[in-house]
Amino acid sequence: MSNRLHHEKEFAEPITAKVRWAQLDLLFKILPASTVGHLVAGPLFVAAMWQQSESTLPLLVWLSILYVYAGIRILLVPSYKRSALQHTTNYWENLFLTDSTVAGLIWGGAAVWFFPAGDPLYQVVIACAMITMGAAAVGSHSYMRLPPLVFIGSLFIPFGIRLAMEGTQLALIFAVVMPTVAVYLIKTSNDIYKATVDNIKSRIEATERGRQLRDSGAFQTALLSQMVDALITMDDKGNIDLFNQSAEKMFGRTAEEMTGEPIGLLLQCMNEDDECQNLINGEIGQASLDKVIKVSGKSPGGSLFPLEVVGTRVTMQDGERYSFLV
Repeated sequence: MSNRLHHEKEFAEPITAKVRWAQLDLLFKILPASTVGHLVAGPLFVAAMWQQSESTLPLLVWLSILYVYAGIRILLVPSYKRSALQHTTNYWENLFLTDSTVAGLIWGGAAVWFFPAGDPLYQVVIACAMITMGAAAVGSHSYMRLPPLVFIGSLFIPFGIRLAMEGTQLALIFAVVMPTVAVYLIKTSNDIYKATVDNIKSRIEATERGRQLRDSGAFQTALLSQMVDALITMDDKGNIDLFNQSAEKMFGRTAEEMTGEPIGLLLQCMNEDDECQNLINGEIGQASLDKVIKVSGKSPGGSLFPLEVVGTRVTMQDGERYSFLV
């Protein structure tokens, strides 16, 4: 996915704008592959109609038009990558809509131009070619709602009119069948469109939640690092899992050193007080909390200094935590 989805400007916009950019990214990402499809299908169509045509010049002219269109189409991809944010989503959507219209008219025009009057076999060949191109457009254009609809309309309407004008039984059958095929392709396109939008929304919302969590975590980290009081948190076994910067300065030890270590490495009781002993031994009962406990702090060199500690209990999903301000 393009960097636009992660651009700060995009997070400030409504989610619909983010979705539309993501849809455009998908369309332009698949554009080279779908263009190759045109470049391959064009010669195959010409080869299939070569023997039937009285003159091959119109086929070659049509193929040249298709290749010029494909060349212009290929140039859209680098243009989009270079200057996407210089234009609005409406600009790129309308550009792609024009592209779909032109492609549909090129193939729909071929169905009318090379329609083999009185030749049922080649009429079937053209009908199969048009259905194949319509199905391919559904697969490559359905990331947005309108492009496949425009392509299918530009493709099937001229062909359907030409079939009706033929007047033969087979042509009339095809004239009835083709709208049914078109309706099926449109329904399939709409299903793909809805699934694509839902998927994009889910990913954008997940990205936004992750950003909010990261911002929240950064705020908490900054808050803890700027606290004047030393803050130590422990699990229910008395092992340290948070040791802020003030605690590092007070005890002369780093958070990395103390994480997972027992609180007894830092504190020592001044007397035989039970509450202090419970704290030092990691047996933290309710009696040790919400009260000021007088203890001695231990420096790395072994010297002692007087401290007062007050603790609180925090219940979390993975168990209880105990935090102490020193």
